[in-house]
Amino acid sequence: MDKRRNGLKRIDSGRELLVLGIVRRQPLSAYAIDHTVRRHTALYRGLGQGNIYDFVGRLADAGYLGRGSAKAHRGPARSKVVYHLTSKGEERFQEILKGIVSDTEAGASALEIALVLLGQLSRAQAIRLLLRRSRELAIHKQRLKRLFGEPASRSGPATLANSHAVSRLQGEERFVREMLRLVENRQWHPEWA
Repeated sequence: MDKRRNGLKRIDSGRELLVLGIVRRQPLSAYAIDHTVRRHTALYRGLGQGNIYDFVGRLADAGYLGRGSAKAHRGPARSKVVYHLTSKGEERFQEILKGIVSDTEAGASALEIALVLLGQLSRAQAIRLLLRRSRELAIHKQRLKRLFGEPASRSGPATLANSHAVSRLQGEERFVREMLRLVENRQWHPEWA
């Protein structure tokens, strides 16, 4: 299903979050954005590189990125287009970040990007998002219990599926608890915003 929002595919949310997060730190040219994304896609294989130049253009057309100019240091052109995050882009960044962190079914690549970008938020904001994920995981665990029923009433395949889902959720719950302890520790990570 190809859900679109402002001409952008919803399935590109991990890539969109990464690009917005990169530009959120500093204004960059499309070339610099492409170079940065390509450096990171080895970590996020599910991301897919695609045409970043076109993608950046669509983000700008949607109003998430603004265009400016800067002196070109290479090539025949005297200036280059530099993209910066707009206020609408900041809202979108926050919306996607919250959505991915809260989504218990978010893909691994999108979630890893979101977790890295938590570092651009204040500690209090990051803690709130991690607590929200914790609550969503608990809700999802209850949903699984209702769906699969009691262990004695399950078929073999249902037991395997439920065991896998519950084990994954327990691992996520453990991870979130550990991350909360780290983020709440003010002496951890000196570069935290």
